[in-house]
Amino acid sequence: MSRHRTRLFGWLAAASLAGVPALSAQAADSVRFPVSDAGVLRATAVVNDVFVDRRSHAGSVGGADWTAYLMARLGVRPIPALPSMAVNVDSAAITLSSRIGDLPKETRVELGPMVGFLDPATAISALITLSTAGPEAVRFHLENVSIAGFAVPEPFLQPYLAGVGQRYPALTTSGRDLLVQVPPNGRVSLGADSIHLSLP
Repeated sequence: MSRHRTRLFGWLAAASLAGVPALSAQAADSVRFPVSDAGVLRATAVVNDVFVDRRSHAGSVGGADWTAYLMARLGVRPIPALPSMAVNVDSAAITLSSRIGDLPKETRVELGPMVGFLDPATAISALITLSTAGPEAVRFHLENVSIAGFAVPEPFLQPYLAGVGQRYPALTTSGRDLLVQVPPNGRVSLGADSIHLSLP
């Protein structure tokens, strides 16, 4: 994996990994469909069906597939193997959780001081929220990152995210936000284990 791809994956890993101590509570979607390149194709098919070709007024994408889709939007291709990442979606947020030792080696190196001296079994998680960013855009925002159930202090997190944001126009300069265009009146919302897309 290239250094740039590693930084982008680090954003998503950080953005979606917040205080989940174990993987036994994985969402069913994560068990059936791990985060993968195949998930990018499945999610893209739903996006095209609703927002591009408008064959359907609504569709849903599972949390793991949507995570892969966002990673692809950030430029991470191919999607690294992430068999132990849990993706949980509810009406409030997307939460990704894993263990430090299960992250790709390049990502662990990139996260550096935040994880370098911790037990590989330590839980890492992040929380991503969704909001409207205008009439034709939605915003995925990294709220926080937690390691072993404790929030990473902002003074440690901000410089890392700002560096990512400077490199990639898909993100805002803070490195915390990914804007995704939607058609006029298009709606993206979070639900039980899935992301819902709809048009009037």
